[in-house]
Amino acid sequence: GVADEREVWYDPGTLTGCANDLHGPYLGLDGWIYWCKGAFEEQRHILTSGDEFVSRAAHIFRRHPSGGGVEVVMTGGMDNPVEVAFMPSGERIFSATFIQHPGGGNRDGLIHAIYGGTYGKVHGVIESHPRTGDVLPILTHLGPAAACALMRFESSALGEAYRDNLFSSSFNMSKVMRHELVKVGASYRTVDSDFLVSDSSDFHPTHIEEDADGSLIVIDTGGWYKLCCPTSQLHKPDVHGGIYRIRKMDSNLLDDPRGLKLSWDRLSLSDLVGLLEDERVAVKKRAMGQLAAIGSPAVSRLRGMLSADTPVDARLLSVWVLARIDDPSARLATQMALADPDENVRQAAIHSTGLWRDSSAIPELLELVVKGLPHNRRAAAEALGRNGDAKAVESLLESVSDPIDRVFEHSIIYALIEIGDADSVWPALKSSDPNVLRAGLIALDQMPQGELGAEAVIPFMQSTVPLLRDAADWIISRHSDWGKELVEYYQTRLQESELASKEAEQIRLRLSDTLEDPATQRLIAEGLESGQGRYLEICLRALEGSRLNQLPESWVDPLVSLLQVDNGQLAMVVRAIGSLPIEEVGSESLSSRLRLISQDERVSRITRLKALEALARSLLVLNDSQFEFLAHSLDVNEPLSERISAANSLSKAKLSVQQLARLADFIEKASPLQLRPILSAFKRVSDEAVGKKLIAQLRSAIALDSLRPDELRAVVAEYPNSVKIEAESLYKLIDSGAEDRAAHIEHLLSTLPEGDIQRGQNVFNSSLTACKACHAIGYEGGNVGPDLTTIGQIRTKRDLLEAVIYPNSSLVRSYETYQVRTHSGDEYLGILKENTATMTELLLGIGQSIAIPSEEIKDLVPTNTSIMPTGLTASLSEQEIADLVAFLKDTKWR
Repeated sequence: GVADEREVWYDPGTLTGCANDLHGPYLGLDGWIYWCKGAFEEQRHILTSGDEFVSRAAHIFRRHPSGGGVEVVMTGGMDNPVEVAFMPSGERIFSATFIQHPGGGNRDGLIHAIYGGTYGKVHGVIESHPRTGDVLPILTHLGPAAACALMRFESSALGEAYRDNLFSSSFNMSKVMRHELVKVGASYRTVDSDFLVSDSSDFHPTHIEEDADGSLIVIDTGGWYKLCCPTSQLHKPDVHGGIYRIRKMDSNLLDDPRGLKLSWDRLSLSDLVGLLEDERVAVKKRAMGQLAAIGSPAVSRLRGMLSADTPVDARLLSVWVLARIDDPSARLATQMALADPDENVRQAAIHSTGLWRDSSAIPELLELVVKGLPHNRRAAAEALGRNGDAKAVESLLESVSDPIDRVFEHSIIYALIEIGDADSVWPALKSSDPNVLRAGLIALDQMPQGELGAEAVIPFMQSTVPLLRDAADWIISRHSDWGKELVEYYQTRLQESELASKEAEQIRLRLSDTLEDPATQRLIAEGLESGQGRYLEICLRALEGSRLNQLPESWVDPLVSLLQVDNGQLAMVVRAIGSLPIEEVGSESLSSRLRLISQDERVSRITRLKALEALARSLLVLNDSQFEFLAHSLDVNEPLSERISAANSLSKAKLSVQQLARLADFIEKASPLQLRPILSAFKRVSDEAVGKKLIAQLRSAIALDSLRPDELRAVVAEYPNSVKIEAESLYKLIDSGAEDRAAHIEHLLSTLPEGDIQRGQNVFNSSLTACKACHAIGYEGGNVGPDLTTIGQIRTKRDLLEAVIYPNSSLVRSYETYQVRTHSGDEYLGILKENTATMTELLLGIGQSIAIPSEEIKDLVPTNTSIMPTGLTASLSEQEIADLVAFLKDTKWR
């Protein structure tokens, strides 16, 4: 799928009719999980294949004790939640990919799915869900692992130390990992180690399963799957994969591990209850299923199993069977386990109580939420929230005064939101305890009837307690409807002589988010008129990256004034103007000042270039001096930022026939990063001589391979037929290069010299290749292309060489390109940065992005083209290519 809404849904009870072995610990309370995109239909039917599955799922939904069908466990902005494993206590752990935008080696991982939690990347799809602050922390980062299978090892066949460990498979990293969970606060930390590792890049462990005898089954899907796989786009149907069994050499083999020799239809109730103490996992599960099917008559026997004399495991299983029986007596029996001496048994009972909305258990839950162990306190808060009784608010607020950690704080706040009794929460805002204050503020903001207004939140923006200041800023960031009140506050603060850097940044972000608000526009105008200081700086930085469609008239005169004097802030003023639609009527004075700056040799080159780039948005007509300045800035020896800015300006300017003929001279040596924007300039004329010169220069261009035939066809579409005929030979030249690339890669592999890592780092950082401008390693570098921190761990030497030479062969998830066509005939190719109901934003290249209103878009089509152009290595020697590949191969998870 794509980065979109994913939610976990589950049923608390009647799973008898479903499959025999789902992801839940014993098919109990949390025994059915399903990932879905978006919402269910009104009938609560799940959209999936298989009529039988649908009918069984619908049966479950109708039986849900809350009467609501299904409910959300958690949601988030990860791209692909994959598999869920349950701990014996009912805690949910799941694997997912693209939990965060790749950076610092992080991407995929494991998550402890806390009830009501939001996780992963922050974007629009999670905003419709109740929030308790920032997204919750990730349990374990696995890097670009393509994390897939996850399971809990239930038996002791590998040794007691392995019992209840998690095993995950990493498709990209050719290994299976072991994760020992250690309780820390209200959540866990993991102790991670490699369990099974292969040095074959074609070994892709995709599923893991514990067999009834305690051995592990690992399924390797081989080389047929090529989508999203880092091993290029090579389809390898001949690499079939395999199924492997892993067994401890000295393990005792169980007799009849599945209990097939038992006469199940003849077993008495006592016999079935006794099997809950059996050492065979499959037998225990089957006994649980039959006991749950018996239902109410089994309750008294199961209640008897909850005595302290019964082994802990059997007590725990008894709680889960009771959770599957729809009878009041089962609820009363479960309440006994709330006082069990074992923490996990208590946790299972708390989960059951909450999911069944057992209000008779509230007194015990109120005591647990304040005095229990951290995991029990957190689960008790969840149960109290689900019960929705306002008398729990006092205990919840008392409990949050000792917040333990972010996960526990979340559960308290989420419970307050679910209860939804604003009158009971408002007194929290008078508390002297910052933790109670924070919980009250966020809960009131998020509950439907909270009626929290700006006047209650703004005073906390100046709090000396960071916890409260950050909470206020988080709430304010979600309220563009508070514009008037906030602007009045910001106006006062911006005129203060001392303003902390963090508060200044918070104000800048809020102003950037509300630039279309008239009150914000008035504040910005006053800041620009101030002419100096922090007030001006914050206003100018708030304008950078603006998406305004119309330039406010009140900004024009102060911006013109700021452009007349270089007081050290001229560069910032020009950058800010570059984000504004200065082509609007009434801003000619602004354009005039920018033209003067572009020709002023006393001004820095980059500021002059940015001035021209701002002007070029309105199809600037360049004089000879301006054109030559831009043309010379394309030189490969100039800084990358200046080359990109010059190319952007030329791509948008309205050039004369003579200037285009001159520009064609730069095509032969233009880098791939420059060639595409330069060619855009040639679309606006149809002169035959210019067209023929363009084709002639392209034949010898070092970056020709970076283009696609359809791109060139679009460039020459308005030229005479004589130009189009000559262009045909270029299309064949490009296509023939594509046909030979596999042979070229194999040849290079056999002939490249030994690479040097240190020299390769210099190649990566050089302005010639500009790798660092687009790619990050660690926390340094750009974010236009994929993070390369761990690239050496998941790609072979061949893959790296192919990705460098032919980027289109190896597209990375979340960096696919899209082509947008507008109704006015414009075309854009870039990475989809944001796509909402009102706007689509494309990342076009270094320092280039465009936000296109939805009503202007005719087509939005995915392409197989990498934003990284082919031909970047054309100017490198074979030794430099070998050095670069050696450096990339050495970048691994640390």
